[in-house]
Amino acid sequence: MPSRSRRRAAPGRAYAPKDPSRRSSPPNGKAVGLLDRPIVSDLPQDKVSPADPAGSSQHGVQSHNPPGMGVNGAVNGSGAVNGVSAPARAGGTEVIENPGAPGWHISEVRLPHSPLQPGSSHSLRQITARRSRSGMWTTLALVMLAAALTVALLMLVGDSGQNHAEARASVLRAAESATAAVADSASILDSLRAGGSFTPELVISISALGDASRGLVESITTLPSNDPSLVELRMQATGLAGRVSRLGETFGAAFSYRGQVEPLMTLPSLNDPLNTAHLSDNAILLTDWQFRLEQASSTRPSQPRLQQNHEALGAMLPYIAVHRQVYVDAVGNGQPEQATAALSQINSLLAALRQDFDRAYDEITEISQAEIGSLSADLQVLAKGTAST
Repeated sequence: MPSRSRRRAAPGRAYAPKDPSRRSSPPNGKAVGLLDRPIVSDLPQDKVSPADPAGSSQHGVQSHNPPGMGVNGAVNGSGAVNGVSAPARAGGTEVIENPGAPGWHISEVRLPHSPLQPGSSHSLRQITARRSRSGMWTTLALVMLAAALTVALLMLVGDSGQNHAEARASVLRAAESATAAVADSASILDSLRAGGSFTPELVISISALGDASRGLVESITTLPSNDPSLVELRMQATGLAGRVSRLGETFGAAFSYRGQVEPLMTLPSLNDPLNTAHLSDNAILLTDWQFRLEQASSTRPSQPRLQQNHEALGAMLPYIAVHRQVYVDAVGNGQPEQATAALSQINSLLAALRQDFDRAYDEITEISQAEIGSLSADLQVLAKGTAST
């Protein structure tokens, strides 16, 4: 049985074993074996196609034979050449000779496969497939992220619309409350025109106007600041809130000023003013009255028209003080005519002040009445506009 001779060749190159019977003599007389040179100088790398990533051979290496020579050894499914098995050897190229074949010795060539060689399990198709699957998962993740963002945006828009509706409903409720408070202020106006003073009922009604104004302001703050369609509504509600507040302040200032100043616009009742025996008591009454009048003038009302009357009161206080002293001196000196003239001068000053006072309250009642009607109409417009937006 012919023996096998195995020779390791450099990776990528296949050599045939020497045959002593076939030699040629070169010019220098040395015999060189024809098979000392490689049968196949360079093995071309296998091309990988999508249809057959492993090539035409079993291990990803095609069989290459010298031209004009028949193939005596073919690689079968078991990896044998002409019936001779050729196990692969790790780390080099396995060359198997077949001495029994005539002519050229055809060897089976097996190249070691690197994990990244085209014939290995980690072929280009597999790598490409992995990258494709990775791209597929990336695309799927992006699609899911886009869907989540879309849902979040829709929820945000829905919440924004709901918030807008709630804000408009809050303004509507505030407008309706302010309308009711302004309507109830008609009773305040009637009491003011009749010369009434503060009562618990009036205090409650005036406080309701202040609460309505604050309610409008608070409802405005709930309106979205970045919505251009609500700018006009916000400005309208802001203006109405200020007007309701000023109406309540006008009523409060009018009743307060009246309660402080009106009782002091007449001289106190003197006991026999020209009688020297009662001069001491009468002088004390006048001094106390003057002191309380000065105290009343120390508080400036917030209503502009009443401020004019307050300024007139402050301007006449020095004259009242002078005439009071003239009266005391005249009574003490037994000069009844001068005492009477001094008291007459004080009454004239008070009458002028009272006349301006009454005129101021007439003007205030007229302005307040017109403002009540205007506010009621404007608040109704606000309520309708809020409901329609």
